Amino acid sequence: MTSDAKYNAKDELVSSLARLRAEREVEELLSRSRHERQAADRLREMRREEEAAPPPPEASEQQQRQRRRGEDQAPPPPTRETYLAMSLAEVRQLKVQDLRLAVAALGLPAGGNRFEMAERIQDHLEAQRAAKMVSGASSAEDLMR
Repeated sequence: MTSDAKYNAKDELVSSLARLRAEREVEELLSRSRHERQAADRLREMRREEEAAPPPPEASEQQQRQRRRGEDQAPPPPTRETYLAMSLAEVRQLKVQDLRLAVAALGLPAGGNRFEMAERIQDHLEAQRAAKMVSGASSAEDLMR
């Protein structure tokens, strides 16, 4: 599993879940407030608490430090060498967006569907490895580069 999940941090997930629970509680109180004075009082109390609460910080200190160091930026796109080092199985597992990046990095035509692009990349990789074999690569490991 990669680290670039939809939720970048545990804090974001916890915050999202807390917000959903609070929304459910408010909806329940709203439906009960028509008939129960306690529910209406609780809604008023929640509103006062929300108004009195300080605004949320823009970002945590850790996030601010990461921004200053540039750690929150996306990693650079893979290079031609990265794609040339891939196995054929890895190429078959690439998503369409990654296949488009790969054909561009390898200087191949970018048209076609997912399967055509994967086949084009595989053919290119096989040709590169065959050329290394002919030129005298010393080991199977050299062929994978």
